[in-house]
Amino acid sequence: MEHFTINLANRLRQRASNVLARHLAPIGLTPQQFFVLYALDAEQMALSVLSDAVGSDRSTISEMVSRLTEAGLLDKQDGPLDRRVRVIRLTRAGRALLNRAKPLAIEAEKQVVEMIPASQRKQFLACLAMVVSDGSDDIRLARAE
Repeated sequence: MEHFTINLANRLRQRASNVLARHLAPIGLTPQQFFVLYALDAEQMALSVLSDAVGSDRSTISEMVSRLTEAGLLDKQDGPLDRRVRVIRLTRAGRALLNRAKPLAIEAEKQVVEMIPASQRKQFLACLAMVVSDGSDDIRLARAE
């Protein structure tokens, strides 16, 4: 198979996700659950904002938020400006689990980054950041058209 960029990016995502999953398994979190908790670490947010922050569709994030809420890790409240908007935040238990998960995620991150030759890491990570930040708006516009 030719080296299609999209295929390589997907394989990288899968490989990194597998590494993270192995590190988080002992505390019962999946990579996506970790990223939901991590996104809510600094501030509470509406589902649509959380969905964008995590990079997943709203229905998937909505189901995950429901499961994490039932588990006592998240809490939903009416928005301060609009009661129709539900705002999601970490509970004390959610923050405690996230604090246990962060060192595990950092170890997984190190393992993934170490797959890249040291002399190329900085450039590789800069390119990834550029593609993700510059491409997100174009993808959103393409879906709307």
